[in-house]
Amino acid sequence: MADSNQHQKQRNHLHQKANKKRPSVHKFGGSSLKNVQSVQQVINRIVEQANPGDFVVVSANGKMTDLLFKLINGEPDAASTISNYICQLVTDLLGESHELLPTIKRDLVDIKALNNIENMNCLLAYGELWSAQILSACLAQQSHQADWLDARHLFRINDHDHSIDHQRLNNSLAQLISKNPAAYHVITGYIATNQTGKTITLGRNGSDYTATLVAEAIHADEVNLWTDVDGIFTADPNVLEEAQKIEQLSLCEAQALSELGSNVLHQQTISPLLNNRTEIIIRQTQKKHKGTTITREQVAEQQVKTITSKHDLTLFNITHLTEWQAKKFQTALVAQHIYSYTNRYDKTQHELHFCVATSDAFVVNQLAKNHNLNLLQKANKQSLISLVGQNIRQSPHILTTLLQRTSHFNITNIYYPANEHTLCILLPQLHSKALLRDLHQTFFSLAPSLPIIILGYGNIGQAFIQLLKRNQSAIEQQINQSLSLWAVATSKQCHVDRNGLLSGEIKLKPKGSVSDNLAQLLDDLSGKAAVVIDLTASEIIAQHYPDWASAQWHIISANKVAAADKTLSQQTQNEINKSHRLWLKNTTVGAALPVQSSIQGLRETGDRIQCISGVFSGSLSWLMGHYKGEGFTALVKQAKEQGFSEPDPRDDLSGQDVYRKALILAQEAGFNPQDIHFKPLLPKKYLTGDLNDFWSQNEAIDQYIHQLWQQAQDDDKTLCYLANITADEIHISLQALPACHPAAQIQPSDNVFVIESQNYSNNPLVIQGPGAGREVTAAGVLNDLLKVLKA
Repeated sequence: MADSNQHQKQRNHLHQKANKKRPSVHKFGGSSLKNVQSVQQVINRIVEQANPGDFVVVSANGKMTDLLFKLINGEPDAASTISNYICQLVTDLLGESHELLPTIKRDLVDIKALNNIENMNCLLAYGELWSAQILSACLAQQSHQADWLDARHLFRINDHDHSIDHQRLNNSLAQLISKNPAAYHVITGYIATNQTGKTITLGRNGSDYTATLVAEAIHADEVNLWTDVDGIFTADPNVLEEAQKIEQLSLCEAQALSELGSNVLHQQTISPLLNNRTEIIIRQTQKKHKGTTITREQVAEQQVKTITSKHDLTLFNITHLTEWQAKKFQTALVAQHIYSYTNRYDKTQHELHFCVATSDAFVVNQLAKNHNLNLLQKANKQSLISLVGQNIRQSPHILTTLLQRTSHFNITNIYYPANEHTLCILLPQLHSKALLRDLHQTFFSLAPSLPIIILGYGNIGQAFIQLLKRNQSAIEQQINQSLSLWAVATSKQCHVDRNGLLSGEIKLKPKGSVSDNLAQLLDDLSGKAAVVIDLTASEIIAQHYPDWASAQWHIISANKVAAADKTLSQQTQNEINKSHRLWLKNTTVGAALPVQSSIQGLRETGDRIQCISGVFSGSLSWLMGHYKGEGFTALVKQAKEQGFSEPDPRDDLSGQDVYRKALILAQEAGFNPQDIHFKPLLPKKYLTGDLNDFWSQNEAIDQYIHQLWQQAQDDDKTLCYLANITADEIHISLQALPACHPAAQIQPSDNVFVIESQNYSNNPLVIQGPGAGREVTAAGVLNDLLKVLKA
């Protein structure tokens, strides 16, 4: 019975030991300790989230480390700024009579006189020393057991391989725990000693490294990194507002992220826990709930979890060196706390390629000279954008998608790091945010559409952009892409933004006769898929069509010039066919009416077009439909104001608009008419000179139209500006038509197209509807755009 009771006691003891929660580690950064309110918030988090016996690692308060660096660099006001800040903080937190204040004032005297300062790191250490003492004193003042420890008594680091003296660390921690097991143990982050006992720092994110080293030593269940962000996001939320928080990362994903110089996670932070089951939890000090948990749990999914961005990098390469020399140089960089990215050693060319922060470039140059290496600077102002996700390199879909999306940008290179969880893109910093947004939309929302460039910001251009904005969500669902409007331009102004223009106000800025920004954008896009929408009436712009087609861009035209010019049209179409792109010009005739597509459909089914006739100008239809015998020029002004005419109404009144449409339809029908009879609506004498000359002749113009209208009325007919197209002839003129004619029955602003063919000889195909108006034309352009984006 005694043996049985003894065994039961042993089992109970083991059970209690197994269920006893091991100490946790909590690390608080400088921004979490910058003022009275934030320190009190840290205390609240410790009391709520930690247990007595847990370890608390702290960074220097606020920007104290930066201030100490300024002191080292000899900035005149640094000492007084440091003194005022830290003394005021202690006074506000603990009171003027607290025993810590004289201690810190003695430290300030030593700092100013450089007493007991054997090296720069000793001076930097004061930031963490003060922070740990202040927090420990605050906890004690609020009746919580707390002690503090200088981490230099814990961490001794080998100068050669940077390894930790774990025996010393374990013994020191054991002594600290046994001394006061129920206390919160506050430890300074960032600082340590080398083998000779001299103070060193652990570099960037050094306090995080301190925390995970402690967690490794005590086999903690978790280490909490309290920061000013609520975990890890799918992208930097300070850059992309739409970034989403990630609830969980695998350890291998976190390690991959840390190797990319993440501001939240650094490689040193992760390395102590690679062989432990300790979870890392990244949390925001201002919130109680968990942010992002990093766990050893393996996930089989191949998906992008986050996209990191690193900016202001300089790309170097070193030539004529062995692989051993390359590794030795990289080790020298690490020793200087310089972190390099996109490292690649080319064994065939004996070259090392790598990037560093531009701020480290000078030191890199000096190190290369010390190692007698031939260092070459290849590019500066570079950005590194990296996809991170478990085993994403094994996903053909992710690789293909990445190549497709980066094809819209001039990237420097794509890198494939040693691990299977990262893909990296190096590109000029100027376009990094646009690519980051593009990739974020692709992998976490809807992939962006082809870049869209709109030329022309008049009535139609503005109506078209409003149509895109008003229906953006529905359009994006229809095409399963997010609309990507990159530029809007006129002949003298432009607004270029690769991040997209639909989300904000479009502000055109004068750039001279040719926009440098737009020209650069078009040059960058050469050879890449894009959509150029020409909403101008410019002959100069139309001359660029063959070049744009050869640059492998889709073209959408409301501009009739190129489509009406047989030679230019054929050149453009030939280049479009070579690049397997689309040239859509349905709004050049009939606005949004399906005129050209109907003609193409008839021909594709073997039908033969015999004649096309009707009213092709919505502007002239509106004018003649509303004219009641007086005030013709007043109607012309009204048509212009309401967007029913070209900016220069003479383009309509001259009949040139109808003439171009007739040439376009003749080409669509396969005609080659040589006999052309073309008469403007107004005689040429009213159309010469400038626009002021035209308006000054209003009485004569009104009288001319009135006489024609009166004669038609006397004959019981209606005036219509009619076009008639056959294989041999084109006839265009103002005609008086009987009421039974289809053209005489249309509503003002309507177009009517009467198509006669072998199949539609006795009963012609009639297409009738609005042929003018900015909204109607904008809708037709949108229809063409949808065809391109769905192709």
